[in-house]
Amino acid sequence: MEQTAVRKGKGKKIAFRTLTHVVLILCSLTMLIPFLWMISSSLKNMDELFAVPPYWIPKDVAWENYVYMFEQAPCQHSCYRSSNYLRPADNLLFGGLCFC
Repeated sequence: MEQTAVRKGKGKKIAFRTLTHVVLILCSLTMLIPFLWMISSSLKNMDELFAVPPYWIPKDVAWENYVYMFEQAPCQHSCYRSSNYLRPADNLLFGGLCFC
């Protein structure tokens, strides 16, 4: 009689673990799909971007979109300025971690 109770408890544990994994996989897909769509869209030209029905993989990969982006909004200046502001905070954070 005790072994059947143990088996029922073990079955519930397996069912709970399986359900937990299914929920976690679905949640991870809801986070991953928009990110993949963003990357796919960044590699499409304007005609492919607004095509109906939409498709995931671009026919012609448009790497020039990234060249255009860096020409229009150069990141070097903003990254340099923000890194100058963050250096004292980094020193405080990492210095505090070293002495803990």
